[in-house]
Amino acid sequence: NPIHNYTYFEEGTYYPKLIVSGDNACMDTIETQVSVVLPSADFSMDPEAGCGPSLMVNFSYDSLNETISNWIWLFGDLTIDDSNNPNPTHVYSSENNNNFLASLVVTDFNGCQNYSQKVVQVTVPDAGFQTSDPGICLGDEAFFIPSDPSQDSYLWDYGDGSPQSSSNSHQYTETGIYTVSLTVENDGCSYTRILEDYISVE
Repeated sequence: NPIHNYTYFEEGTYYPKLIVSGDNACMDTIETQVSVVLPSADFSMDPEAGCGPSLMVNFSYDSLNETISNWIWLFGDLTIDDSNNPNPTHVYSSENNNNFLASLVVTDFNGCQNYSQKVVQVTVPDAGFQTSDPGICLGDEAFFIPSDPSQDSYLWDYGDGSPQSSSNSHQYTETGIYTVSLTVENDGCSYTRILEDYISVE
């Protein structure tokens, strides 16, 4: 059969030979070179890690390969960019510390595909908190407990117009229902948790 198909499963340089023979027992051999190369799927991210809850990341395809015909980005947060953009920008949103596995799939003009993956790290300090008693009497001290006592700093806003404070206890001077917020900082990142109408003073 003068036409033969063969599939190579690894990159490399191969030297297939064709050996023909005739009825007169004469033989001839021809050898050729086949190079099997996967297209590069290398990419870079700027930044690779940062503070949440919203982090914008610029992705860049690193190769100068002009044979690439298609780029598909999977950002690891259930979103995909299939607009054929080699250098997209994506915004990650997370209310907690999270790692996202970003992937790039490339296809060249020969239909060959390759992919690569990298991790995007989003850091969000834990600003959760609760109170020991959501309903207190006027004149009583209100106590608030942060979910994570290991943060670098805490700043409380008790919702009554008083200055923000690092103290987790507060005495209200008027009855009412108050919104309380906590801003924490850790490793250069900050986050604010707001609990609407959280404590009642009667």
